[in-house]
Amino acid sequence: MKYNATKAILISVCLILACSSDSEADSNVSNPGGNGDENNLAVVITLAVGNIGSHTAQGGGSISVSGAGTVNSRGLVWSQSGTPTLSNNDGISIDGSGSGSFTSSLTAMSASTLYYVRAYATNQAGTAYGQTESFTTLEIPIPLLELVDSSIYIDQIIDGLNVSREVLLEVPDTVDPSIDYPIVFAFHGRNVQNDTWINKLNHLTASGAFVGVYPQGHQLMWNSGGNENTTADDVAFVNAILIALEDYQNLDFERVYAIGTSNGSGMTNKLALETSHFNAVSTIVAQLTTSNLPNSNTNPTAVFQVNGAADTTIPIDGGPKLGYVFLDALESAQQWANAFECDDYQLQNQGADQLYIFSNCLDAKAVRYLRIENGEHNLHWGNPQLFSDIWDFLKDF
Repeated sequence: MKYNATKAILISVCLILACSSDSEADSNVSNPGGNGDENNLAVVITLAVGNIGSHTAQGGGSISVSGAGTVNSRGLVWSQSGTPTLSNNDGISIDGSGSGSFTSSLTAMSASTLYYVRAYATNQAGTAYGQTESFTTLEIPIPLLELVDSSIYIDQIIDGLNVSREVLLEVPDTVDPSIDYPIVFAFHGRNVQNDTWINKLNHLTASGAFVGVYPQGHQLMWNSGGNENTTADDVAFVNAILIALEDYQNLDFERVYAIGTSNGSGMTNKLALETSHFNAVSTIVAQLTTSNLPNSNTNPTAVFQVNGAADTTIPIDGGPKLGYVFLDALESAQQWANAFECDDYQLQNQGADQLYIFSNCLDAKAVRYLRIENGEHNLHWGNPQLFSDIWDFLKDF
């Protein structure tokens, strides 16, 4: 598809967030022992939700007392019922640890719908929740912008400076106005430009399989937790992109997916762990790390992980690399499968390669791990069939 750079749209998104949190029995009602008592829940409040859109909103919490030990997990839970919890909700955000204020993004919500939200804080005594706040998402606005190959720009403050960050949109050769197209985010590797995705996925975007959304990492990389030379809040960046996309016609926000390679896979994993943005993701030549793992609170997401047995940049058997400690690739897939309560894997031999299939996961999701026996770190270059196979997996969710 020929890239059309004539339509560049500057979208400045103000990332102003409120903060809050709550408890199983509202923690702000009672916590008599204060900090350090091993029997005490944290004290947390839920702040009012703001920046409400059709599918997204912003909120947060504030933890004034840690209770027993330290708070090891905090965030928001929301649902269309009146009392969301970690085990019963329509969405979860995971926003770090410790006491004090934190900010959260609520995503993947339905338009024109009443939601209830509570902040939570988990310590060794259990999970505390703040008071319940409610809000109603907006009607879906009438999109004003037609889908064309274009660049959009998101303004973000990084290290005290305003940075205008590019996002490429790649659309079908012929846009059918009667169709809403799935959205696929693609995150590039370290020291790589976002436009490399144009040729890699053109056989799918041009034919109308989906609209490609290709963000540019700050300093050509993603702040996913290793030794990257960037302090950008890339989760907030992706949140802002989703808000900006609401101005476009013919996009299906019920079908949003992500693909990442190398450092971009680390970013894809981070987003799958911390947000509810994506129905399914694919991570190529990078697995989970010891410091960032799914658990029972992680939003169930279908995962297709691809690794090369000949990869020396991020070895398939894991270990310390690039500021991370990577898991063994099969162990990484099993971490996803265990968190989402999948069945044990079924193994399919595909010539010299092996495909591990974990089925019957929560929310009808699935986890796959493809071991490419002779695959090196660049195994995805010049391999359109791999991306076709990945899309065949993603589109089922």
